[in-house]
Amino acid sequence: VHEIMTPHPGLHTMQPEDSIESCMHVMTHNKVRHLPIMENGQLIGLISIGDVVSMYIGVQKDIIDDMTSYLYR
Repeated sequence: VHEIMTPHPGLHTMQPEDSIESCMHVMTHNKVRHLPIMENGQLIGLISIGDVVSMYIGVQKDIIDDMTSYLYR
């Protein structure tokens, strides 16, 4: 496990209030597929790149739907 896991000083965490874009940037920049979500020094969740991409696609779809609805009223 030691050979394939990110070393502890390299561990990246996020807060519940961090944006999906921030999570995506950290994951892409650091080449990690999972991010622990911490609050008050406690682990409260874990998100994967799949979670982030899914959420991001949902947000983009909502924006497209809103714009389409506005244009075709």
